[in-house]
Amino acid sequence: MTTHEQFEQRGADIVALLAASPAGLTLADLAATLHCTEAQVSTSIHWARRALADTDYNIVCDPPGYVGQWPYHLAATKAEAHEWNDNRMRDGKTRLVTIRAVAASIVVAAAPGSTEHREAVLIERSLTRLLEDLADIEV
Repeated sequence: MTTHEQFEQRGADIVALLAASPAGLTLADLAATLHCTEAQVSTSIHWARRALADTDYNIVCDPPGYVGQWPYHLAATKAEAHEWNDNRMRDGKTRLVTIRAVAASIVVAAAPGSTEHREAVLIERSLTRLLEDLADIEV
């Protein structure tokens, strides 16, 4: 079995475990049950979320407060995942702004015409346009 297949299988196992655990499971719970590391569970959750993207299901986290691991839950509807989805969208937009700033600094620092410079120009230009389009939606 390839690494990709292992992550896909583990992702399917995680979905099944979460479906059977309405109270949710932490990374540590999942790792212990699946006999793997928390890092492998985290990567497998990414795979599972991609597999669930075209469904009403989503894997969401609920912060337990300032300490402790976040329990993962299987949300069966978009409404159940609404708060999580809003949080992820805000986080995603923040990351886009940060990546655009990094690309802009590379545009200034890299040798004009170099691959690094051309890539940074394209990323900065694309993200500027994307962020402008997102701002237009929010008005």
